[in-house]
Amino acid sequence: MKNLSKIVTLLMWCNLFLLCPTLKGATVSEIKKVQLTAEEQKLYQLINEYRNENGLPDIPLSKSLTYVAQRHVWDLETNFEFGGSCNMHSWSDKGEDWSGCCYIEPQCMWDKPSEMTPYPGYGYEISYGGSGNYKATAEGALQAWKGSSGHNTVIVNQGSWKNIKWNSVGIGIYESFAVVWFGAEVDPVQDDTKILPEKPTALSASNIFFDAFDLSWANSKDADSYEIQRMESTNWIDAGTAVLPTFAFNNLDSGSVQEVRVRAVNADGTSDWSNSLFVDLLQIEDSIPNIPTNLLASGIDTTSFTFEWKAVVNAESYTIQILKGGIWTDLGSTANNSYKVENLLAGSNQKVRVKAVNSFGTSEWSSSLSVDLLQIDDFLPAVPTDLIATEVDTTSFTFKWNAIVNADFYTIQVLDLGIWVDLDSTVNNNYKVENRISGSKQTVRVKAVNNFGASDWSDSLSVDLLKVENFPPAIPTDLIATEIDTTSFIFQWKAVVNADSYIIQILDLGIWIDLDSTVNNNYKIVSYIPGGKETVRVKAVNKFGSSDWSDSLAVNLLKVENFPPAIPTDLIATEVDTTSFTFEWKAVVNAESYTIQILDSGVWFDLDSTAFNTFKVENRVPGSKQTVRVKAVNKFGSSDWSDSLSVDLQQTVQLPDVPTDLVAVNITETAFELQWAKAKLATAYQIDRLVDSLWILEGYSSSNTYLLANLDSGSTQSVRVKSINNDGESDWSTPLVVQLKETVINLPDTPTNLKANNITSSSFDITWSLVDSAQYEIQILKDSTWVLQGSTASNSYLLTNMKAGSVQQVRVRAVNNDGASEWSSILIVPLLDEVVSIPNTPSNLTATAVTNNSMTIVWNVVGNATSYDLQIWRNSTWQLISSSADTSVVINDLASGSTQYVRVRATNKTGSSSYSDYISVKLEQSGAIPSIPRNLKAYNVNSTYFGIYWATVDNAEYYDIQRWNGRNWVLDGSTNSYYYYVEDMPYRSTQYVRIRSRNRFGASEYTQYITVSLGRSNGRTSQHFEEPVESLTEISVYPNPASNTIRVKNLQVEEVVKVQLISSSGIVQQTIENLGPLDAIDVSRYNKGIYILKVYYKNNSTSFVRFVKQ
Repeated sequence: MKNLSKIVTLLMWCNLFLLCPTLKGATVSEIKKVQLTAEEQKLYQLINEYRNENGLPDIPLSKSLTYVAQRHVWDLETNFEFGGSCNMHSWSDKGEDWSGCCYIEPQCMWDKPSEMTPYPGYGYEISYGGSGNYKATAEGALQAWKGSSGHNTVIVNQGSWKNIKWNSVGIGIYESFAVVWFGAEVDPVQDDTKILPEKPTALSASNIFFDAFDLSWANSKDADSYEIQRMESTNWIDAGTAVLPTFAFNNLDSGSVQEVRVRAVNADGTSDWSNSLFVDLLQIEDSIPNIPTNLLASGIDTTSFTFEWKAVVNAESYTIQILKGGIWTDLGSTANNSYKVENLLAGSNQKVRVKAVNSFGTSEWSSSLSVDLLQIDDFLPAVPTDLIATEVDTTSFTFKWNAIVNADFYTIQVLDLGIWVDLDSTVNNNYKVENRISGSKQTVRVKAVNNFGASDWSDSLSVDLLKVENFPPAIPTDLIATEIDTTSFIFQWKAVVNADSYIIQILDLGIWIDLDSTVNNNYKIVSYIPGGKETVRVKAVNKFGSSDWSDSLAVNLLKVENFPPAIPTDLIATEVDTTSFTFEWKAVVNAESYTIQILDSGVWFDLDSTAFNTFKVENRVPGSKQTVRVKAVNKFGSSDWSDSLSVDLQQTVQLPDVPTDLVAVNITETAFELQWAKAKLATAYQIDRLVDSLWILEGYSSSNTYLLANLDSGSTQSVRVKSINNDGESDWSTPLVVQLKETVINLPDTPTNLKANNITSSSFDITWSLVDSAQYEIQILKDSTWVLQGSTASNSYLLTNMKAGSVQQVRVRAVNNDGASEWSSILIVPLLDEVVSIPNTPSNLTATAVTNNSMTIVWNVVGNATSYDLQIWRNSTWQLISSSADTSVVINDLASGSTQYVRVRATNKTGSSSYSDYISVKLEQSGAIPSIPRNLKAYNVNSTYFGIYWATVDNAEYYDIQRWNGRNWVLDGSTNSYYYYVEDMPYRSTQYVRIRSRNRFGASEYTQYITVSLGRSNGRTSQHFEEPVESLTEISVYPNPASNTIRVKNLQVEEVVKVQLISSSGIVQQTIENLGPLDAIDVSRYNKGIYILKVYYKNNSTSFVRFVKQ
C-alpha cells in the first residue's frame, strides 16, 4: 500500500560551530535563474505561516538552497531505492554538479550547499517521500513534519535548534518527494547580486602557422562569453568574441610576433583583461620563392587550354612562357596559380613553363608541360562518341552524343528486325526517338556529316524502354452502359493495360461522389430513383499513381411502371427456432405482391402470397432443413424465381437438472470446499455467493466441486449452484449456509535482555533475546517523545549519528502477522565524548588589496579550526602578527616597495596544524619615476625590420620607443614587455632608435640611441632568448634536469634584485624578488621542457642559465 511506504526522515545531529569549505558548483548566473513551482511556493508559505503562529519570523527564501533542494528531489525520484542501506539524505553518483555519498557521515548533507552553490555555510535537510505512484504535496509534507517532534523542532527552532536563527531556506518538490533545506548564513546570491566573471588564465597557442594560430585558455567561472583583442602597432584592437575558451586567428602578417589578451563577459559585466600572450608566427624565409611544381593542363580544346600549377607560399606573382619556333617567349604574368593559354593553332602541340616571383627575386623556371590540342580534321568529321540515352520512358528516349567540331549535321539510324533503318537527321547533338514499342529494346547509332563527307557510324547504343506498368495508367475510354433497367445498369469501359484498379464516381446534386473501386473494367450502378438519370465517370489507379478522370457517361434508367418486377434478392432467415422461421428479402420497387414456394421431397410447392417482403414459415419438423424461394408479381407479369434459401431449424431444447445435496467440506477460518450431486445433462455449473444481501457471481466449475477462499475469518457464508448446458440453464439450488472457523490470535512475546555494544561517541548497537516467528521495531527517546528508529528481522540493530556525550534511551518490541508485543524495558546508553582531531594546514594562501604600504592576506577555511596563527618574516625570523578565527588579515605600515613573506597555521583545542608554505608579496613603490633603461641592443636584424631589447626597470609600467626619421625623433610605439619590433623600414636602410621607461608617476630620460644597419639575415632568432650580458659571477642551476626544486650556485644574494623563471616561448612563469630567506625554487607545477632562469642585479646587469624540467 502506498501510504504504508511513506517515509519522513530528518538528520539533525550537527555541530553548528564547524565551518564548511566552499567547493566549486553552479555559477551565480545559474543560481539566479532558480524559481519555485506553484506547489513549492505553497510549501514555503505554509512553513512561514506555521512559524508565525509560533511567534517566529518568516525565513528568507534562498535561491542557492532552493537549487540544492530541487536537484535533490530530482535525484531521489530518479535514483533512490526504498529499502536500501542509504537513507533519503544520500545522493546518487549520477549528478554532474554534486558528488555521490551514502548518508553515513553528516558531511554528506552539510557540505552539499557549499559544494553545489556559492552558499557559504552548512545546510540542514528535512525530507519526505513515498514509493510507487505516490505524489508529494505541500500540505502532506508539512503535516507529516509537524507530527514528528524531530522535524517540528527544526521548523520552529525548538530543542537543539532554539538558539539558531534560520537566515535561508530552500524548497524542492518533485513527484514522490519533498525536501526543505535550512541554513544559518545569509545567501550571497540575490536577484540584484552582480558577480563578475573571473579573469581568464593559462593562455596558450597551438597550430601555429605563417599567418594563423589557435588561442585557448582555461574556462573562467561565471563567464557567459569572451572578448579577444590583438595588439596592432601600439593599440589594442578587437579580434572577435567566443563562447567556448578558444579562438582562431587568421590572415596575420607572416612571421610576425602577435600579442593577444582575453577577458570574460557575463550579464553583470566583464573581468579584467588576462595577461598578454606573445605568439611567434612561423617565418617565411626572406628569399626568392621556390620553383612551381605539379604542372597540369585543363579545359583543353582545339585552340586553347588552362595552364595550372601548385601555389608557392611566398610568391607574389608568376611569369608564364610558351615555346614558339624553338624560343621561349613570355606569355604574361598572373597573381593566381593558373593561366588561360589561347589563340593557338588547332590540333597543335604546345609547351609551356612558369616561374614564381617576389620582391627578393624569382625562382628557376619550372619543367616544361607538353599539351596536345584537339584536332579538327580538314575533310571528314570525327566519329561521334560518348553515346547516352536520357529521358527514357515506355515508348521514347533522347539519344545524345558529343558534338563534333566540324560536323554540319548528324544522321541517326535504328536497328529494326536486324536491319539498320534511317530515322532522321539533325544539326543538334541529340535526337528524340519516339513511337517505339513499350518496354522493348532499341538499338541506335549516329554519324557526323559535313561538306567533305560523313564519318563512320558510331558504336551502337542499346536502350531498354520502360515497361508500361512502371507508370501511372492511362485514362479509361470507350465508356458504355449495359443491362439498363429501372434502378441499375452495368457501367463498362476499355481495360487500361497497367491499371491495378479503378475508382468510380457518380454525380449527386452537382457534386462528384466516390461510389466504389473495382479491379474489373465494369461496375454495377444501383440507383435509388427508379427511371431517373445517372451520370458516372472512372479513373485508373496503380502503385505509381492514378490517371485523370474519364469523360462522364449519362444513363437514363427505364421507367418502373412499364415492366414486370425484378427478381427478389438479399434473401435471409430470421427468428429461427425448432419449427418455424421468418423468410425475408429485399423489396422490389414495382412489385404488387410476392409468391413463396417451399421445397418438399424435391418438389416446389406454393406456400402462400403476401404484399410484404417477409413471410412466416411455420409448423415444420424440429431440427429439419427447409428450402424456400420467392418471386415478385405485378399487373405486367411476374419476375423469375429468386435463388433458393436453405434454413436449418433448431433441435428440441433439453435443459439440465437443478443441482442437489450441497455440502461444505474442509472448512477453515477463511475458506471451504463446496460439493454437490452431479446434475443430469449438465456440462458446467455456476456458483453464486450472498454478499451484503446481494447474490454475486463467485465462479464456474466443470466438475461438482468448487473452492471458495479469501473469505472473512469466522464469517457465515451463503452459496447456491445452478447447472448449465448448450440449451440453457437450470433453476438455482437451495442455498447452503456455511459457518467458517474463528481466527486464533497469537501475539509475540516481549523481547528481553537488551544490551548495548560497541559504544562510541556517535553510535552503538543493541541486542536482545530472540522471539519465535517475529520481526522487531526499535524506538529511541527524542525530546521526551518515543520515535521509531527502524525495524529488523534479526535480534540486533545499529544506531548511528548520535550526539557525542549524550545519554540515549531505547526500547524494542516484537511484531508478527497477528500484531505486536508490549514494549521491552528501557535501555539507557551513555555515549562517549567527542574526539576532536588536529586541524589540517590552511590552503590557498593569497595576498589581495596590495598597496605601497599594506596588504590583505586570505586563505581557505579549515573545517575543525577555531583560530588561525599568521606569521611574517622580520629581522631574519618568523614573527606572530595575528591569532583569530578570521580567515583574512589586513597588515599595515609596511615599507614601500618591499617584499614581504607570510605563512599561516590552523588551531583548535586539540592542537595546531603545521604552517603553510610561505608566499612572497611585492609592495608597490611610492610615486617613484622609473630610471633610464639600460643595455639597449638590436637583434634579429633583417632587410626591412629588426628587434630591440633592454634590461627592464623595476617600477616601469611601459616603455616608449622613438625612431629618427631624418629630421625629428618620432614615437614608433610603446610596450609593457622588454623587447620590441621596428618594422616596414626602407630596404637595407640605417635606423636610429632610443627608448625610455614610464609609469603612472612619470617617465625617465631617453637612452642613448643605437644605430642599426638593415640587411639580409639567414634566419630569425626568438626575441625571448636574450644575448649573454656581463654579470657579477657565472651562475649554474642544480640539479639539472630538475623535477621538484632547483637551487642556484654562485648566486650573490645581496646583489640580486629579482629572479625570473621564463618558458622557452618567452612567457614569465614566476618572479622572485629579494629571494627571501631560502634559496630553493619550486618548479614542480611546471610542464616538462626547457626553461630560463634570469637574474637581475643591482648594477643593472643580468645573467641567465637554461635548465630542463623533467
